[in-house]
Amino acid sequence: MFETNYVVNSEAIKHHLVSSEHIAPERITVIYNPINQARLDEGIAALLERERWGLADGDLVVGIVANIRPVKDYETFFKAAILVAERVPNAKFVVVGSRENDYWERLRSIAESPGLKNRLVMTGPVANPYPVIRLFDVGVLSSTSEGFSNSLVEYASAGIPAVATDVGGNREIVEDGKTGYLVPSRSPEILASKIVDLLLNADKRKEFGLKAREAAYSKFDQGRIIQQYEEYYKEKVIR
Repeated sequence: MFETNYVVNSEAIKHHLVSSEHIAPERITVIYNPINQARLDEGIAALLERERWGLADGDLVVGIVANIRPVKDYETFFKAAILVAERVPNAKFVVVGSRENDYWERLRSIAESPGLKNRLVMTGPVANPYPVIRLFDVGVLSSTSEGFSNSLVEYASAGIPAVATDVGGNREIVEDGKTGYLVPSRSPEILASKIVDLLLNADKRKEFGLKAREAAYSKFDQGRIIQQYEEYYKEKVIR
């Protein structure tokens, strides 16, 4: 009898299929999404002035690339941002992504609160986020659920340390205490404390960013991923 084999892009998804769908683990192969080198090269080449987004030279930028919808838990991000703003006077917050209108209406009061006045930049959807990501000092992901986050890979490949919730495949990208921090979901105080730690420690921020970039290219290099797919299909054809 023919058995379907699966290719998934994170160990977290594999675990879900094994535990919830009762698929034999040997039928599941994990091959990660690669770094989009073309988009990264375009982002490096792009000249994007900080002033375009109202960012001064001395500002420390906390950014998030995620569409504004419930699973991304922007309530937690905005609550954390208010706490960070209280401790880091030159912190600014940049949100890259499109809005889900009903959800945004629920968020509006906190996003427009005095604690974030003149501190929050909403770029809307951006076809290639790399030029904006390169302005970040810290990248954030506050999701309550994730499979494999391309945003975290993009932060890492740009040399930006991340603070992310410890859900789904995030720990396959962020190594806690080495390339960034992992925090519990729906915990704005903890999220804020880790962001502050990186903002106030430039040497640590640089060290984490360099290690994040090295890890990203070691694990998610486009050539490496293509080779894994080639090996996978060769094995299946030979069988």
